Amino acid sequence: MLAARHIVSRGATSCVRAWVRAPRAATTSLLLTAPHVQRREVTTSERSGGKAAQGTVHYQAASVTVASTVPLTATAMMQVCWEGGGTDVYPYVWLRDNCQCSICFHPVSKMRKLLVEDLQLGVSPSDIQVVDSGRVIEVLWSDGHLATYPATWLHQRAFNTHKRDLRNNTVRSKPTLWGKELLENLPRASFPELLQDDSALLQFLQQLESHGLVVVSDTPTKLGQLHRLSDRVAYLSRSHYGETFIVESKNDPINLAYTAAKLEMHSDIPSRKYKPCIQMLHCIRQFHGEGGDNQLTDGFQVSHNFRTLHPDKFHILATTPVDFIDIGVEDGRDFFLVNHDPMIRLDINGQIQSVNFNQFSRDSYFRVPVEEVAGWYDAMKTFRDMVNDNQYCIEYKMKDGDILVFDNFRLLHGRKAYTIEGERVLEGGYWEWDDVLSRRRVLQAKLSNE
Repeated sequence: MLAARHIVSRGATSCVRAWVRAPRAATTSLLLTAPHVQRREVTTSERSGGKAAQGTVHYQAASVTVASTVPLTATAMMQVCWEGGGTDVYPYVWLRDNCQCSICFHPVSKMRKLLVEDLQLGVSPSDIQVVDSGRVIEVLWSDGHLATYPATWLHQRAFNTHKRDLRNNTVRSKPTLWGKELLENLPRASFPELLQDDSALLQFLQQLESHGLVVVSDTPTKLGQLHRLSDRVAYLSRSHYGETFIVESKNDPINLAYTAAKLEMHSDIPSRKYKPCIQMLHCIRQFHGEGGDNQLTDGFQVSHNFRTLHPDKFHILATTPVDFIDIGVEDGRDFFLVNHDPMIRLDINGQIQSVNFNQFSRDSYFRVPVEEVAGWYDAMKTFRDMVNDNQYCIEYKMKDGDILVFDNFRLLHGRKAYTIEGERVLEGGYWEWDDVLSRRRVLQAKLSNE
């Protein structure tokens, strides 16, 4: 058969296509397993006088094809030239590490079988061929392994900015920051639709991810509905308050949420190192007099503007850890939680990752040099004033049957005081972002294939 094979000088820097007849020692068969999927069976073959170990590779018919490849010896990379234009480069060690044959990769578990001890950092190609009309690249490596790389698979994983951005958006979409204007167009969903319609569920998850807030309506006004919704989305994340918890005015409450008093804007349970990611509050019975309204602020939006307006104060809140505590008894079990974290937590790229603001659970122990205390309080008060500013803060009074679902890493929430105790009943619960994002990706893949 004809194979596209490169005969290039070691100093080659541009893609040159050369079509030569290359001998193939092993037979190759194509089996169609579905109208859009090819299954290619490959056996061990002889190359360059040595035996090349090769397994079975499964891949989808490619929408992109390879015109040619060039080994770039000086940088230990392979340059791939695509039909229709454009090039990408791939490090040799990355290619060898990510061989997709059945010896190196398990197609069902989607896990790498190649052991690190068998990966040679100085691996290089002995031979490169473009086969199956440009849909596949085969590489005979210096360690004797014959690897196969589908063109579409490689194209999706290209080391360029555009492909990185696409991957970043698949892993986690960028937040849409908001202020008071969101009240005019709150993200909403219907509870019955979420239980039945995958498209509605996907839209709900996408809105939660982008805006950090969705109001779910038409929920039955009885306990247990968070479990029903969770059966469609993710496991309920149990905290020391239980798998779910009832928010109502109680005698001798273990938490100020279990009173009728005003609640300062806060995030839930920063006393845990891994605080709950997503909070749900199901309104079973709302107080119908004055009060009981929820207040909500996009903490990422405030933090972003706070960083611009008050960079020195932002630095203080992002670099000064404080103690958050939670001490009490729930269901006969004592708890004593302490977490040491800054109010604004940044990721490794300096982006805002979480806002930990909770006046109630911030401890009196303050493990900083004494001369830094006044400056921290000044920064905290300035931040608090922005959080409560009408430019950012919205008020929404839930109706019976509403579920308020929001990002506890991002949003700060509070409550107006109400006067008659025992007339406002909510059921609360939490989800983890890992599980929710997993569900969103599964639904995206499923619905895009349909």
